[in-house]
Amino acid sequence: MVKKNKDVGYCKPPKEHQFSKGNPSKNPGNKSRSIHLKTLMEKLFDREVNHINFDNKTEKKKALQALFDTLMGEAIYKGNVKAAREILDRYFGKAKQHINLSSEDGSMSPLTRAQKDVLDFAMEYMVNKNKKEKKDD
Repeated sequence: MVKKNKDVGYCKPPKEHQFSKGNPSKNPGNKSRSIHLKTLMEKLFDREVNHINFDNKTEKKKALQALFDTLMGEAIYKGNVKAAREILDRYFGKAKQHINLSSEDGSMSPLTRAQKDVLDFAMEYMVNKNKKEKKDD
């Protein structure tokens, strides 16, 4: 009489048939890991590049330093206002912007349906986010 293995059944093949030799698709090995965007950006910014200055001199710099130098050159030498604003915003932080919702006569203007929908969605999102944070604590 042949002994039957009790661990054989649906999704449980016999041990001698579980892993066939030479078939890597059935090998459960390590899964490949995805690269995070921050890690990728750090690698890209850390590498050496040939940077041409505004006085046409070439020098080797880290990519991040070259990018910043180019942005500074645009702001200073070419008078690019957007580049200057970007540098100042990164250094000092963005200035607070106030939104005036009142109409010319001082009364509050009614919200459109689209504005109400956006506001309702934002409120619901914040409430759910706070509930999740409290649950995780």
